[in-house]
Amino acid sequence: MKITKRQLRRIIRESLEQISHEEVVTYLTDRAQQYHSDRSLVPPAIRTLLMDDFMDDLGHVVSISDYVDLIDELSTTSSTDWAAEELADEADYNDGVADAQDGLPIRKDASPAYLDGWAEGSGEL
Repeated sequence: MKITKRQLRRIIRESLEQISHEEVVTYLTDRAQQYHSDRSLVPPAIRTLLMDDFMDDLGHVVSISDYVDLIDELSTTSSTDWAAEELADEADYNDGVADAQDGLPIRKDASPAYLDGWAEGSGEL
C-alpha cells in the first residue's frame, strides 16, 4: 500500500495535534492560577477567559464538553486553595517516602501523592 505525500502530511499533522487529558488539565489549571492572581477578576470573568483560552488553543483538538465542569471548578476555586492543596500533597508525598523507607505498610487513607511518595521511597508499588 502506497501513501501519498499529502496523506503522510495529514497523518503527521494529526499525530502532532493529539493532546493528553493531563496536558489539558495542566494548561487550564495554570491559566486559572494566573487569572486568580489578578484580584480584579471575578469568577464569571475567569470562567469566560478559561473558555476563550480553551477554544483558542485547544478547541480544534479536544472537545470542550469534556472540560466544562473542570473550567467551572477552576473559575471558582481561589489560588490560595490551590496553594494549600499543593502543600498538603507535598506533605502526603513526604509522608509516603518516609513510611516506605521505614518499612511501614501503605496507609488505608492514602492519597495519590502519598502513593507516589511511597513508591519513590520503596522503589515499588
